[in-house]
Amino acid sequence: MQRPTWEEFFTEIAEVVATRSNCERRHFGAVIVDEDHKIKATGYNGTPAGTTNCGEGGCPRCNGDTPPGSGYDVCFCVHAEENALLYSDGPLDGCTIYVTGRPCILCLRHIITKKIWRVVYDHEGTVLYEPKLEDRYWQLVREGGVRFEESHNA
Repeated sequence: MQRPTWEEFFTEIAEVVATRSNCERRHFGAVIVDEDHKIKATGYNGTPAGTTNCGEGGCPRCNGDTPPGSGYDVCFCVHAEENALLYSDGPLDGCTIYVTGRPCILCLRHIITKKIWRVVYDHEGTVLYEPKLEDRYWQLVREGGVRFEESHNA
């Protein structure tokens, strides 16, 4: 048996973490890892801890007919990256976050603020923004000094 690379290993862990999601629309997972390959935190998307899960009617967006890419103002779900950041202990300077889709702009702001230097994401789970916002997204990535890489897992 061939050992997986670190990227393969942590990407697969993020995929398993995503299976805990209670979101009715999409399942996302995130794993924050330090330079020594130690897991600092994991997170998946869903309603806040202690509240009604999406599948039980907890999120109006997930349980409504809101078209994809809209209605985030009524979404109660916490993103996978947010949960991983919220549940992490200690500084995250220099860490890598592995995610099953490219982080949204809000999560990107949090990642930059916590000084995570590298994001490895699955392109298949990525939602693209309108061109003007997409340009601003990548400008923020450059200004924040974050390295983005698409996962090479098949």
